[in-house]
Amino acid sequence: MKYLHIYSFISLLFVSTAVASAIRTITVDGLQREFHIYQPQNINTPVPLLMVFHGGGGNAEKMRDVSQFDVIAGREKFIVVYAQSHKGHWNDGRKSTSDGVNDIAYVNAIISLLVDNEEVDKSSVFATGISNGGFFTQRLACESSSFKAYASVVATMGLSLYQSCKPSNAINILMINGREDTFVPWGGGEVKKGWFRGKGGKIVSVDKMMAFWRSHNQCERQRRMQLENKDTQDNTLVTQVSYNSCRDGVTLQQLDIEGGGHIWPGYPLKFFGRRLLGNSSMDIDASEEIWGFFENTKGLSKSGD
Repeated sequence: MKYLHIYSFISLLFVSTAVASAIRTITVDGLQREFHIYQPQNINTPVPLLMVFHGGGGNAEKMRDVSQFDVIAGREKFIVVYAQSHKGHWNDGRKSTSDGVNDIAYVNAIISLLVDNEEVDKSSVFATGISNGGFFTQRLACESSSFKAYASVVATMGLSLYQSCKPSNAINILMINGREDTFVPWGGGEVKKGWFRGKGGKIVSVDKMMAFWRSHNQCERQRRMQLENKDTQDNTLVTQVSYNSCRDGVTLQQLDIEGGGHIWPGYPLKFFGRRLLGNSSMDIDASEEIWGFFENTKGLSKSGD
């Protein structure tokens, strides 16, 4: 796919002796797009890259605020790209989100740019996203070989993607879902659309999505463990489901949140937010869980290699 790199700073958000954050632009298929990037300073060698995809109707800067990956990246020394969708949503494989924009080409162009500039280690590139961004992360797992591991939050797969998904390699992937999610129902079916609801479309259930990845990765054993109920007032309980003995040594994991809603776990909600989105589990920090999962895959070959 033909694209042109425009490596420029639109604005410098902040710079200190520890961190630098900026907005860059890139042109893909004639469309100028932007992405927000966080880079710990004083790093002289290529480092891992985490690409983060916001939810439908959201934006890169809000995703930065919700996930707080900058804090982890500063500590662990990796680059974070908060990608910005075109017109507020990602082409995630559901027919309702398709607008003719090639988001996978946009993602690959960013990775190529950062690798070519010797900023990023191309063998340690990771993807995560929430809601529409989580659906898009699932699409990347199906169709892109640029990433070592993936994590989707409050998302499953669009039905059409589920029917066409045939990755050539085993996939490291973590899924985080709330059982009381009214936006992306655990049982699948038709996603509601409209005010605050997104684009709609048919999706598969969480159980069907997990069964798909377990079968694809040829995982043999399942281990369930209830995590500590750190916040007894959040009305949630978290169970970690790990699948072991998968082909090529990959890891498949799920965080099953009983009572959880449509929100990034660890992000506190006030009254209106809880009424709209449901319970946010404070028993886990999704960002820490995601990076910990990715860290555990570093000794493995990249998916697609």
